[in-house]
Amino acid sequence: MIAKKLLLTKWTAVQPVPKQKHFLVGRVIQPDEPTDPIEQVEIEAVFSKAVQ
Repeated sequence: MIAKKLLLTKWTAVQPVPKQKHFLVGRVIQPDEPTDPIEQVEIEAVFSKAVQ
């Protein structure tokens, strides 16, 4: 349920790297156990399209 809410949300970096300030959550990486919290997501920079 939380993974669906995170997907495609917009985020702004507190300490931006040049030209990488705004990001979209592109993928939520699910933990092995469904009861474990989500610890990893892939974010994509809006300007450069770089994925982290």
